[in-house]
Amino acid sequence: MRDKEYSYLAGLIDGDGCLFIRIEMDKSRPRSLGITPELNIALHIDSCWLLDQIREEFGGNINYQRKDARKWSITKRKELRLIIKKLIPYLRLKRNHAKLILKAMDIMDKTKPPRPRPIEEILELAEIKEELHRISSHKKRFRKWNYLSIRKFLENSPIYSKDYKDVRLEVGKRYGFRKGNAPWNKGLSYSLEDASQLAKRVLGV
Repeated sequence: MRDKEYSYLAGLIDGDGCLFIRIEMDKSRPRSLGITPELNIALHIDSCWLLDQIREEFGGNINYQRKDARKWSITKRKELRLIIKKLIPYLRLKRNHAKLILKAMDIMDKTKPPRPRPIEEILELAEIKEELHRISSHKKRFRKWNYLSIRKFLENSPIYSKDYKDVRLEVGKRYGFRKGNAPWNKGLSYSLEDASQLAKRVLGV
């Protein structure tokens, strides 16, 4: 990809783009939080041909923003990291946003699925989300989960109430699960009580 394309894309992002972290309930893991860094550009429907070109050259997806607008977005971390690193030298207004997204992805890379993300990491990401909100010109967006609501959720959620390793070892000892064949590998609850009940159902005891 030539520098000219990245320079042009950076200009669009400075004007009509958004870099943020989405934190919401994870549909694949009950009672846990899903965390997704995202880059997007929203344009009027008359300019959607430009979004088609961006998708062709940089990947990502195009979705309805509203009736008269379309949005190009990219959320896959590997692709997003590559694009942001190339964009940083050309960004003006959103350079700090891009650096914060890279920092967030470095934190996220510390924990590999299916292991639940430690509370400390989630709170670090929530702080970055708050900073992105503070420096953003779109301050009304993506505020269902702020730092305080995320912290309160973590304090009251059974899925984060016990250390994952302790739960896995305890349930493994009780029910003899082998690696890769335990209930937590199916995206279900990790609390000791819930995991034990699920293990009993799986084993028919």
